[in-house]
Amino acid sequence: MKIQIAGIKEQLGASSSFTFACSPLQLDLAESAPWIQGDVQVAGLVTNTGNGLQVNGTISIPAAFACTACLEAVALTLESVFSEIFQEGVEPEEADADWLFYQGDDIDISEMIREHIILSEPLKPICRDDCRGLCSRCGINLNHGTCSCEQKTVDPRLAGLQKLLK
Repeated sequence: MKIQIAGIKEQLGASSSFTFACSPLQLDLAESAPWIQGDVQVAGLVTNTGNGLQVNGTISIPAAFACTACLEAVALTLESVFSEIFQEGVEPEEADADWLFYQGDDIDISEMIREHIILSEPLKPICRDDCRGLCSRCGINLNHGTCSCEQKTVDPRLAGLQKLLK
């Protein structure tokens, strides 16, 4: 995914918009992110700020997970916003972490997009905010019904104290 910058890199304040659609295979994410369910959409704007080229945009990622509470399928679109500054030249050995580098008349943003996608994977995907999960005894999905299990459980470490209450 390369952004053509020949028209804006010499003119202060110039900007250009860009859009891309690419598969996880093109980003080398087919094995490390199997939760991606289609083409990743990237849209943004590159602007010559005088201090470098500011690249801002949004990544839309169609995703499918299993809810960590009830194990039902969850399909959603993840959004990741990025903003990076690119400087022309070769990256020095001790590069400043705030700057990325490019050469020529285009900027390759593939690695930056790949990193943002990997970081956007949710740690605990959940189907909805009020998901009740599964019963820990019988395994019934509590979002669809109730179970007849005894809900009051005593911590086994405190079972001796429970005998005193009886």
